[in-house]
Amino acid sequence: MRRYTRRHWYKPAEEKVNRLLDEFQEGLDRVEKRFHGFVQKEAGRKGMHISCREGCTHCCRYAFICTFPEGMLIARHMLVWWHEAIVSAVEGRLEWCREKQEEKGSTGWFAMKEQCAFLNKGTGQCTIYSVRPGNCRFHLAVSEPALCENGESAAIANAQKASELRSRMSEEFMKVLTSEPHLIMATLPRAVLIGLQALRAGRYILECKSKEESKQIYEEKWKPSHDMPSVKQEDISTE
Repeated sequence: MRRYTRRHWYKPAEEKVNRLLDEFQEGLDRVEKRFHGFVQKEAGRKGMHISCREGCTHCCRYAFICTFPEGMLIARHMLVWWHEAIVSAVEGRLEWCREKQEEKGSTGWFAMKEQCAFLNKGTGQCTIYSVRPGNCRFHLAVSEPALCENGESAAIANAQKASELRSRMSEEFMKVLTSEPHLIMATLPRAVLIGLQALRAGRYILECKSKEESKQIYEEKWKPSHDMPSVKQEDISTE
């Protein structure tokens, strides 16, 4: 018997929202494919290669930032494919991770050596791999995996262009959904929790009404004075 049984009868969002989420995921997939191809080509020219492999989970200790559409995409995946008991258990873990990440900031969270709530500790596999957010998709190491363990000296491909495309897609998603191009960002746990709440309630107009308010919430909750563990940004970009 499979651990996860799809509830075909369950529709966690109205048709318009499901269509928007499908289009958003397809857009993320396209950007990821282009980015990976570009980095592989450029790294090869420099005698380097993408060292990220299945089972390597060092970056799963990072406190990544996530947009609201990405959080809702993950939330829909959970509600459609996972058993209610598993959704409930992961929700509790997400709430704990959210509290700790916002309390300690990214560096403090990394020092705790806690892993992402969506990582299967037994297999080392991502349970939301097909709908993982852009920051996970675009985090590509082009140095030895061992350097990623302590968050220092690892060479990470520059994903600025890919991240900008993700942000524009998120803005367009919100514009179609709410008539305003909000760019709402939060820690991954918070974004997914908000997504779950929105899908269950069928309400997608969030308290955050503008980019400025979103930025304010982001700065207050995320404590940007806590820097990410230092990594060497390799000069490989999508420009």
